Amino acid sequence: MARYISMIHYEQTIHIQDFYDSLMTQIYLYQDRGDYYISGDFNSRLGELCDSMDDELPVRDVVDVKNNTYGTFLHEFLISTDTCVLNGRSKKNGNDFTFISSMGRSVVDYVICPSNSFKLVNDVQIIRPVKLFSEAGVKCRSSLVPDHSFLRWDFNIRTVRVRKVEVEQQYL
Repeated sequence: MARYISMIHYEQTIHIQDFYDSLMTQIYLYQDRGDYYISGDFNSRLGELCDSMDDELPVRDVVDVKNNTYGTFLHEFLISTDTCVLNGRSKKNGNDFTFISSMGRSVVDYVICPSNSFKLVNDVQIIRPVKLFSEAGVKCRSSLVPDHSFLRWDFNIRTVRVRKVEVEQQYL
């Protein structure tokens, strides 16, 4: 499930709660169907706000220490849905900013999963577009390079084995 929240403007702060209420409804509707991951541009800066009440999770490596109003909404959403962000919890790769432009840099793009599904995550990677283009041999003017990084996460898929049960049918 991918999500985008537009930039903060006064009249939009009223609608942010509607966004998270809708997202929470989706989670409650589908949470019994298996693991899920939500990724997108939330325009939310969590900073050092807690993102989970699960003490078993590794501590999140925070690179963007600032938070904003949308970050507070995201924080409340994460706590109330028992979910967590994967950013900053890489087992192999370090954390990085997800938005870099001439205006500055921040972490506003996230991957979110249920706290109890974190154990299925092998790795999380923030890949800057410049690095991706360079590795692919693509030359591009800097003004054309996207300002949001790519989020990549590797995870195991739970498999369920169903025992085949043969049922005798009686015909009349």
